[in-house]
Amino acid sequence: MLFAVIILIVAFGSLVAAGIPLATALVGVGTSLAITSVAARVFGISDAARTIGIMIGVGVGIDYALFILTRFRETLRAGSSVEDSVVVAMSTAGRMVLFAGAIVVVAL
Repeated sequence: MLFAVIILIVAFGSLVAAGIPLATALVGVGTSLAITSVAARVFGISDAARTIGIMIGVGVGIDYALFILTRFRETLRAGSSVEDSVVVAMSTAGRMVLFAGAIVVVAL
């Protein structure tokens, strides 16, 4: 996590901006761990599955946040307004992230 924080601070340029993807990833991982804990009472789920889920969840969350940020910055540098850059980033990279995230869920 410390290495991820350092990379995000360098990429985003501030501690607050770097904390948002981490917080989002941790909320997602926490929610999935809660659901997994409930499911583990009914089904046999190994502890290794939880560890792998945490690693994948945090890694994917940070990776996707950086992908959307890169698309936003590219569009902003091309001369678009902030609002237009957000729309382009979310309609291109955002849709890809949604699709790729669904594929990761199905694959797991």
